[in-house]
Amino acid sequence: MSFLPLHYRALVALLFVTALGLLVCRWVLAGSSLSRAFNQRAVYWLLATSLAFLIANFWVLLAVLALLFILAARKDENPVSLYLMFILCLPPHAVDTGSIGPIENLMEMSTNRMLSLVILLPLAIKLIFERLSPAPGQQFVAHKRLYRVTDTIVVLFAIYQISMYIPLDSATHVMRRSFLISIDFLLPYFVISRFCTTRERIMDSLGAILIAGMILSIVATFEHAKGWLLYETIHSYWDLPPTFTVFLLRDDVLRAVGPVGHSLVLGHLLVICLGLAGIFLRQLSKPRSLALFAILLMGMYSTVSRGPWVAGAIVLLMMGVFHPRAGRYYLSLVGIGALVVGAIAVSPWAEKVVNLLPFVGNTDQSTVDYRQQLLETTFFLVGQNPLFGSVTVLEQMEHLRQGQGIIDLVNVYADIALTFGLIGLTFFVLFFVTAMGSALYTQALGPKRDRKAVELVGFSSMAMFGSMVTLVGISNFATVPLTYTAMVALLVAMSRLPR
Repeated sequence: MSFLPLHYRALVALLFVTALGLLVCRWVLAGSSLSRAFNQRAVYWLLATSLAFLIANFWVLLAVLALLFILAARKDENPVSLYLMFILCLPPHAVDTGSIGPIENLMEMSTNRMLSLVILLPLAIKLIFERLSPAPGQQFVAHKRLYRVTDTIVVLFAIYQISMYIPLDSATHVMRRSFLISIDFLLPYFVISRFCTTRERIMDSLGAILIAGMILSIVATFEHAKGWLLYETIHSYWDLPPTFTVFLLRDDVLRAVGPVGHSLVLGHLLVICLGLAGIFLRQLSKPRSLALFAILLMGMYSTVSRGPWVAGAIVLLMMGVFHPRAGRYYLSLVGIGALVVGAIAVSPWAEKVVNLLPFVGNTDQSTVDYRQQLLETTFFLVGQNPLFGSVTVLEQMEHLRQGQGIIDLVNVYADIALTFGLIGLTFFVLFFVTAMGSALYTQALGPKRDRKAVELVGFSSMAMFGSMVTLVGISNFATVPLTYTAMVALLVAMSRLPR
């Protein structure tokens, strides 16, 4: 293939690896509830990937993809699953739409926002007209309405964020910001939490995230092994400025990225997928279960991202709490862990692997120093304006500007506290905690517990907790906010299920 330009060689390699990954995923998930719609969505994945590499004009691509997913959403029994799977399919590059009337630069359009507009917005309109309500004769006890606490926090947090910019922004900019928060935050949350009214829809939606994670794990393993970022040329092919999709090395080892834009973003996704994998263990044979975890762990290793490694280890340790055979799970975990450690110890890569490990390795000490400096700066600046923070805080953080010309707030909690103060941080943390609490209280506690419901809520909560741990060492960008918002929405959907 040396006669082909690099961009098309990447497409050929990507289609081969993706097709292989889809076949492996199909084998792993055979016989499970996720196999029913798998083939159709696999075809859409290959088609969307091919179109992204073959259509050079970004706006034409968006138009073609919009038509594709409008038709796909009409055929799919669960359009939410389609949305959750395909926000992870293509790079999250964005282009300004330009001015519309008095509003300058209305928004940056990306494939993810296009999916929100063509899949979620029609669903929202449908839900509004249907005025979803409990089935006739179905009675909800008082604690079933705990999900409304999360609803209230979501609305208040959105209003609070907008209000913080009102003293600084013009009326048109406030309108623009309100519109973007609505389609990026409110629309996914309310549509996902209200459309998924059955356990089957919820599991299918969680499974869509898991399948995407499996595909990206296989792509990431290839990127790491070959030292080749397959999506790296796509921004120049679309004639867009360079973005954050760059070659990142750690101890001369490539950190895989896939289509999501950054190795940390991919690591965050795979931490969530590790927790979600537990939901489907009952449906898979032991070889298929081991293959599922092996795929996810290979992908996580390929990111060479230490924060997600720590979060992934925590998720694996906590999963035994909700595992149907906890004792056997922990014995298997110890046995497999001992085999892996022993294999690494006798391999020629032992020293390199140890250097990559968090806490004990000494590779990239500068990133540890930067995070420590960021934490110290955060405490100092938050102390100056603890309640409300400052939306212009970056002007006071020039000393943290890196060689790439950016101030990298690699801690989502610090970012929220600096920008919106402790009030904003409280809203943000309660966003997660209330969703997990209401789901666990309504489905996993009490004398009449359904074991399947307990496992669904338990493993989903483990995935959510893993996401929260990962946010300590990652920025709030690309698909990160979409992914954790979807997880919160699905937990809220669980709390609305009849018991």
